[in-house]
This record gives sequence, structure tokens and C-alpha cells, in this order.
Amino acid sequence: MTGMQLDRMSGGAVAPPASLRQAGFEKDKKLTVFLLPGLSGDVGEFAALLSSPGGPVHFVPIHYRHWSSLQREARELDRLVADCVRQIESHAPGGEVLLLGYSFGGQIGWAVARAMEASGHRIGLLGLIDARACPKVPQGPASNAERLNRLIRGIRCGETADQLARFSAGALFRPQSNWARAAFGRLHASGLFPRMLNRIDFNIQMSFHLILLKEWMARMAACNERLRCPAALFRGSGWPLGEDADLGWSRYLATLRVVTIAGTHDDVLQPQNAEQIIAQVGAIISEGEGDLSVEGYTCM
Repeated sequence: MTGMQLDRMSGGAVAPPASLRQAGFEKDKKLTVFLLPGLSGDVGEFAALLSSPGGPVHFVPIHYRHWSSLQREARELDRLVADCVRQIESHAPGGEVLLLGYSFGGQIGWAVARAMEASGHRIGLLGLIDARACPKVPQGPASNAERLNRLIRGIRCGETADQLARFSAGALFRPQSNWARAAFGRLHASGLFPRMLNRIDFNIQMSFHLILLKEWMARMAACNERLRCPAALFRGSGWPLGEDADLGWSRYLATLRVVTIAGTHDDVLQPQNAEQIIAQVGAIISEGEGDLSVEGYTCM
């Protein structure tokens, strides 16, 4: 699915939950909910939500800057948050702000909500889809030999294209590879070998965002602030036993509803979860502040 197709779908409305009808929302009124994608920055992750038919909710995906305009600096996290705030303010200069972020987008959503509250906006919803407050940062191979071994193992397991893309992205991501990244950018823009080059581009984007994720974790480790806004965590059912029910968010959110949805982290945005997410989003918007505690699970 192309970005243009997704942009056309971003105006897709969704079926009105009973709580919204009871709250008096008119059929022709639409509540704008801003979607913040995961570590890859791919708004295609939200295809099931963006393509949902009918109703008063208008989804607008937020776009992260391409890796070619990013620097290897901690301040890039602040620039990303500022970029998101500008996009939101351009769509909704006044009124409540409704946010829904998947994975890394949940962490960015928290930072965006904090920044927008500080500038006088009211946050009507901070939705977190399978996002941990302080996630574990994946560790890549430490040496070229380890990278080569991972590539060989992947080829033997039938993952040749994915492993070649990761291997190539790892080489291009190195600080000394500026000329190679420039050459890759020109080749990618030419439209040749789109499937493979898109995979490489995807992996480079994730590598740059991992720098921001590490900076996020460093800041949150020293943060004792709790946002007081309506919030919901849509927690996938695939988390291992012993994982905290709130995935660590109660430390940073005064109000939190935890809702269980089917699937692992990689497939919680499947179409069958879209209706449940939409219904809970509508309920929280209509209820306002709610209880300042973790409410537990609504199992599906």
C-alpha cells in the first residue's frame, strides 16, 4: 500500500460506539485522532484503522522525517517531538488533542502530550498500542563477523531478502559511510529494485530511530513526572507471564486504562482489533478523566 493511498484513507470514518452517541456527538462531526507510528515510521502499520468504514472518528497519521535528514544526536528526539506538534497544530490549532501511538509511537505520544500540555493544549486522550514505557533496546551484532554469521543463518532459514537488507543497512548506517548513503539515496530515488531498496531504507530508518529510543530511555529513567490526562494502554495478549500489567506506564501516567487485545507485538494492529480499539477510544473520550488508577483488563 502506498503512502498516497494511505493519505486518502486517513479521512476514513469509523462506526460510532454507543458511548459517543450517548455523549451527544452528531453524525456529521468528526473527532480527529492523530496516529503516531512505530520505530520504522511506517504509517502503513495503521492500515486497519485507516481503512475502517463509517462513523465520527477521523484518523490523521503523523509522519516522521526521513533518515536522510536526521543527525546522530540526542537532540533529534526534541526535533521529532517538535515536528509532531507542528503537524498536529496545523490540523487542530485549538480544542482537545487526541493521540494514539503504536510501540515507539507510544513513547513519542507521551512526549508530544507533555509538550502540548505545557503550551496550553488539553489532551483528551493518550492511547498507547502495545508500547512499553521503557522498552528493551535490541542489540545488534558487535562485529562484522557477527553480522556475517547472522546473514548466513538467515539465508539458511529462508530469510535471504530480509537478512541482506539488514546487512546492507548496517553497513550504510556506519558514520563513515556518508558517501555510500548518498549513493544509495540516488539509487533509491531512481525507482530501480524497489522491493529490496525499500527494505534497506526501512532498516536504516529504524537504526536512526534506535538512537532516539535510547535517548528516551535515558530521560525517562530520571523522570518523576506523571501526566494527568485520559490514557489507555492496548496491551497485546502475547506478552510473557510476569510482565507488568501496565508495561511500566503507571509511573508516568496518573490515569490509565489497560485493555487486552489479541496478538503479539508484531500483529496487534490486525484488522480484527481495529473495532475494539476504536470502541475503547470513543469510550475514553466521552468519559473524560475517569479513575486515576489501572482498571485492569477487558479481555477479547
